[in-house]
Amino acid sequence: VVWRYIGEKPETLSANTRIYDWIPQNDLLGHPKARAFITHGGTNGIYEAIYHGVPMVGIPMFLDQPDNMIHMKEKGTAVILNLNYVTAEDLRDAVNTVIDDKSYKENAMRLSSIHHDRPMS
Repeated sequence: VVWRYIGEKPETLSANTRIYDWIPQNDLLGHPKARAFITHGGTNGIYEAIYHGVPMVGIPMFLDQPDNMIHMKEKGTAVILNLNYVTAEDLRDAVNTVIDDKSYKENAMRLSSIHHDRPMS
């Protein structure tokens, strides 16, 4: 698990989690071992996840984020969680769902293929 986090390292941090002040998100999503992307649903992050075919867990906050994540859910590439009610168990279950249910990866790869299939000028 790679987590962009600014602040004091949480005491309950799992041994398999690395935290960084800054991460080149597009490079991270392009890594062959990227299996899921936890996102607020901003446009840039969604386009980067689509480009690389990475399924998403969305926790939208405001503006365009809820609509963006609804579109991704409708396309079968994302699970949405409600920021006001999400629990640790909800987050764990959502991440496991997009990783274990292969349809999320298949749908993300389908969108990636569509995104890459553009005329060149």
